Amino acid sequence: MASLPKTTERRLVIAIDYGTEYTSVAFATPLGNRADLDEIHIIDDWCLQMGNHDAIPSVISYSHQGSLGQQQWGWDLSPEAIPMKNTKLELDIGDASEELDFVLKSLDGMCNLDFQHIERARGLPEYPWKGPEEIVGDYLTKVLDCLLQLEGSCFEEKLLAMLSVDIVVTIPEVCGHIAFYLRATEFRT
Repeated sequence: MASLPKTTERRLVIAIDYGTEYTSVAFATPLGNRADLDEIHIIDDWCLQMGNHDAIPSVISYSHQGSLGQQQWGWDLSPEAIPMKNTKLELDIGDASEELDFVLKSLDGMCNLDFQHIERARGLPEYPWKGPEEIVGDYLTKVLDCLLQLEGSCFEEKLLAMLSVDIVVTIPEVCGHIAFYLRATEFRT
């Protein structure tokens, strides 16, 4: 493994553990390439209506906001929301039966294309028309937007403008075709 170039610059390192069921985030602002353990901070005070947890559910919904203005992701889902769970698994290429199961779940979410349901929804689908990459991107964008809202942290715009930012997202070693592809391509570099 190649060593990192030496640097004495202070920077912000954000680590996102995007899990199948839960997501955790930690950050550090080390001077150089290494951070001591006491410099690493785990996010446990999420934005409004998410509560104080070390991790938030890896869940997003494209349903309308509930009567309480739910954000429709993480812990803040309305009772009527159709949650998108295990979205990370959709990034992997599955076999025919898994793909068929995904299509059936999609049809359930779209009420089997019932036109009365579409009219009641005022043309806005409760189930997304997006692919897995876009859904995961939307979820991770909400996570990062939440971090930017944390007051008094290193995520304030003024401080971010002065720091180099590194974002690290974990990928489990065993993740079917994705892991095989990543392992195969790492030997090419």
